[in-house]
Amino acid sequence: MNTKFYAGIFISGVFLWSLPVYADQVTATFNTGETLDSSKLGDLVTQINDNDDEITALQALSGGSNKFISINPYSALIGGSASFNNGFGANAGLILPESAQSDFSFGFRLPSDYISGDPINVEFIWSTPGTSCDIELLSNFISVSRPDVPFIQGFNVATGISGVGGNILAATGTASFPQSKLYAFTPPDGVTAYEAKDSIVFGLFRRPTNTADTCTTDLRIHGVAIQY
Repeated sequence: MNTKFYAGIFISGVFLWSLPVYADQVTATFNTGETLDSSKLGDLVTQINDNDDEITALQALSGGSNKFISINPYSALIGGSASFNNGFGANAGLILPESAQSDFSFGFRLPSDYISGDPINVEFIWSTPGTSCDIELLSNFISVSRPDVPFIQGFNVATGISGVGGNILAATGTASFPQSKLYAFTPPDGVTAYEAKDSIVFGLFRRPTNTADTCTTDLRIHGVAIQY
């Protein structure tokens, strides 16, 4: 068996050329059907298996994908004291106040080009009028469903989503300064990898009375995107 590949070069996210390459022409070793990454074949972009089924691996040489799903922050299901606001600059978006507990949730389905096992993050663009203080944004729940199998569940209702580097959103010394915060999705049961077309519904909440939440101002979420 001599598996065929297509190799090329990415420059600024653009695939410039394609050249057939066969397994006996490269030094990397692999098993048939294995998902190959840039550490094995460098500029590898697409593998064609024995049945000529195309397995896309659209990854830049930096080792990750730049694909994302934009989510309208105004589409959130909100609870507690959460609300929406409009207006210019820092006024627009989803508001989680400092006065009482509030929560929100979103849902999405992984697209057909998602590669099972690849990282999935949700990115929030946020700000707060407070300065040099912390807001704690905690996991509330996650629901993962796949047709014809039981729900994929973890040890507790929130297992499967957590803040990258922790659940603290640290305000800078500049009021209402937009920042980015990532939360990572992991298999709730610790073993079942996500697959294309999985449905994920998740929620987060703010409890201002927590000692780690030191900002006495609103948390404002201006943008949401799923990175995969």
